[in-house]
Amino acid sequence: MHCKGNSMGGRRIGWTGGSAGSLALLMAVMLVWVWGCSEREDNQPPEGKNRVVVAIKKPIPKPSPEEKTAQPVPEKKPEPVVVKEKETTAQVQSTPEAPVPLKPAPAKTPAEVKPSKKQEVPQPDKGFVQVRDGESLSAVAARKDVYGDFLQWPKLYRLNVERLSMIRTWQEVKKKPLPAGLSLRFEGPEMERPPFEGGSWVVTVRSWETPGKLAAPAIRLIESGYRVYIARALVNGKPWLRLRVGFYRTKSEALAAKEKIGELLGNNDAWIARAGKTEIEEFSKD
Repeated sequence: MHCKGNSMGGRRIGWTGGSAGSLALLMAVMLVWVWGCSEREDNQPPEGKNRVVVAIKKPIPKPSPEEKTAQPVPEKKPEPVVVKEKETTAQVQSTPEAPVPLKPAPAKTPAEVKPSKKQEVPQPDKGFVQVRDGESLSAVAARKDVYGDFLQWPKLYRLNVERLSMIRTWQEVKKKPLPAGLSLRFEGPEMERPPFEGGSWVVTVRSWETPGKLAAPAIRLIESGYRVYIARALVNGKPWLRLRVGFYRTKSEALAAKEKIGELLGNNDAWIARAGKTEIEEFSKD
């Protein structure tokens, strides 16, 4: 229905006159009709155009300062459910049984208890001996685990010339302490040695009642490469000490050695002799 024109129901309304009541009724009808048409024209789109409906968006409220500082709470993940496997027959059989209490063993009598082995003290290398605190060269030679005789010090000196180069006099041989822990080479009775190939001829360099006069020439000869030793002897029932060099196969070899020794020491007091079997066995071992 269109409300253009002044028609109502297809009929044109005009003024034909009439009474005042008819005029008032007519005016009321016209007001109602005009008002209804204007309301429909405002709410409906024009002809030939579609109606556009726009949705009204509500503004998003801004978060408060308290909401900004609040940290999101992480969601808790559900714990995985562990399904235990059923125990197999093998697992059930391998389960250890409760230990059976054992009866205490009867205490052993003192006779049955074996003594424990004593802790072994480490020994120096075979063929070497270590100097103890405060020991001199003669003191080391006198030890039972070495030679058991202080007059055997020339053997130690000959086997350790470089280590004992600080010794020059009898006082140093007897009283001067060696560095504690110094390892000295020596050849004990258990050491294997080549067979003795020398003879019984020796050169007696000097003979004296005390060892003090024998130390200096002994050291000089040892450093020159001679086999030097100090032997005990009895002269008219009195003990004497003899500084000797050996061992030579023939008399001529001994005489030649005597001449060289005299030149080295600056005297001709030496003489040659033949050593006994006991002396040879004692001093030809090293």
